[in-house]
Amino acid sequence: MHAASQSVLKANGIEETLDERLSNVIEQADLAKAAGLRTSVFVSASFGCSIEGRIRPQVPIAIAQQLKESAVVDEVVISDSTGQADPRQVADMLERLNAAVGTFPVTLHLHDSRGAALANVVAALDSPIAELTLDVGFGGLGGDVPFLPEASGNVASEDLVEMLHGMGVSTGVDTGKLLEAVRRFSAATGWTLQSRTPAVGPVLWKYASGT
Repeated sequence: MHAASQSVLKANGIEETLDERLSNVIEQADLAKAAGLRTSVFVSASFGCSIEGRIRPQVPIAIAQQLKESAVVDEVVISDSTGQADPRQVADMLERLNAAVGTFPVTLHLHDSRGAALANVVAALDSPIAELTLDVGFGGLGGDVPFLPEASGNVASEDLVEMLHGMGVSTGVDTGKLLEAVRRFSAATGWTLQSRTPAVGPVLWKYASGT
């Protein structure tokens, strides 16, 4: 795990500068790669920090460039750790990132702290990133980091899948089975879901043939 904010590292108990942390992460990735593992590095607070405030996009982009150039990292995860991103910010970030790292695989990790995660996904889909992965949370759960203010709720897998299907984007996921699994999980554990689709169901007419 890395970050675009010194304060996020410190809040996570990491007493290193951004440069020191990057060197350490690359060393760890080198060991993992040598063991035959696929390596992926999070860059937390890429769109803003609840402690420091504004994060210049050049910071996570420079980190991503160095991770690519290390040749031991397979993927960079650009993380909106506290749900501060907006669609224009996401579009700008991914445009710049594409210019900087080209075909290097990028994952976008979104939190839905302010309800903008799905809109940010749409912006990401229109980006030029060739190999883009969207990181989601079952039931919208997870992402509630106790040491970082405002970090709540990952974008919900079922809300995302339902939106993508409505847009005509194939995911290979059966919406009905996913919703059934989410509802059963909630009933069995008592966990309150952060997602919306389980309560209202999918838009059925969008799944009818010929529509």
